[in-house]
Amino acid sequence: MDVHQLNPTSLQNKSLKEIHEIPLQHNNIKIRVADLFVISGQNRSRIVIENSNSKLNRLGEGMTEGTLDIDGDAGAYVGRKMYGGKIRVTGNVGHFFGCSMRGGLVQVNGSAGDFVGAGEPGSKHGMINGQIIISGNAGNRLGNRMRRGLISVSGEVGIGAGAEMIAGTILLLGKSAKLPGLQMRRGSIICARHPELQTDSFHQQNFQSFGLLKLIQKLLDQSVSRINLSEFLGQPKYRYVGDLCFGGMGEILTFHEWG
Repeated sequence: MDVHQLNPTSLQNKSLKEIHEIPLQHNNIKIRVADLFVISGQNRSRIVIENSNSKLNRLGEGMTEGTLDIDGDAGAYVGRKMYGGKIRVTGNVGHFFGCSMRGGLVQVNGSAGDFVGAGEPGSKHGMINGQIIISGNAGNRLGNRMRRGLISVSGEVGIGAGAEMIAGTILLLGKSAKLPGLQMRRGSIICARHPELQTDSFHQQNFQSFGLLKLIQKLLDQSVSRINLSEFLGQPKYRYVGDLCFGGMGEILTFHEWG
C-alpha cells in the first residue's frame, strides 16, 4: 500500500478532518486514511504510526523536516528521496530503504532488505547525503551507486555492499562481508572483520590512520545512534585500494586478519 503522504512535511498545514480524507492507493482500490488509521493529536512536526506492518510502503518519502516514528515493521521505499528530518523504525523495513536520499537521518532497530541507500531503479546515483543507521542486518547491494553520506550496519550484510560507489562512507560492523566495493570508484568501506574480497581488484596497503574514524564517530554521536566504534573495531590492519578496474580510488579498511 502506498502511504507516502503520511509524513510531517505533507501533513504540516492540514487539519485533522483533511488528514482523515487523504486518499490512499491499495492495488486498484482507493480508500481514505480514516478507513485504516485512528488519527489524533495536534503536533504535525512529529508523526507516530502505531502497529505498523510491512504492507505500508513509501513511508516518509520526500520529507524535508520533522520526525516520523514507525512502531513496528514497514514496507519498501521507506525514506525514499528524503531531504531532511528523522525517521525511526522499531521493527524491520523492506527493500530500497533510504534509496536516493538527499539528507536527513533514518534509523531502524531491526533489519533491512536489499538496496539500502541505493539508487532507485533507473537512477544513476544512490543516496546523495544523509545518514542511515541499521541495528540489525541488511541485504544485498547496500549503498549501491552511493554518492555521499553515511551508512552503518551493526549486523550482517549480503553480497556487494558499496558496489559502484562514487563517494561516501559505509560501516560494516558485523560478520565478514562478501565482495564489497565491486566497481567502486571512490569512497570508504570500513569492515570490523576481514571481508571476502575480489582480490585481483584491490591493492593491499598497511593502514595506521585514526583520523577518519574520529570524524565518523562524531557523525554517529550526532545521530543519537549510541554506536561506539571502539567496541566494534580493534587496531587498524589493512587498507585495500580499488576497484583497480575502475580507477582504483576507493578504499576498504579492515581491522582483523583474513579469517
